[in-house]
Amino acid sequence: MKRSVTMSSTYVVKLDSRGKSQSLTLPEDLRLNATEVEIYCQDGRLIIEPLPQPSLLAKLVLLDDIEESFPENFTDNLPLDNINL
Repeated sequence: MKRSVTMSSTYVVKLDSRGKSQSLTLPEDLRLNATEVEIYCQDGRLIIEPLPQPSLLAKLVLLDDIEESFPENFTDNLPLDNINL
């Protein structure tokens, strides 16, 4: 069961350095439901905010139109054998 996190919850985590970058592992209670975040500094604090996920419709709009037309007599392409479910 996931416990609720209040604004007063405080964690100490380690920073990992790789080359010129740093990373941290968020505690489970602070995991974000996102694949991308926006990071910025404000008043000397590092702020991490999840970016909204695009909807399925927003992703579908990006697809190219289908150039092929639907077959006029698509019944010719039905299975040869009857299928019993």
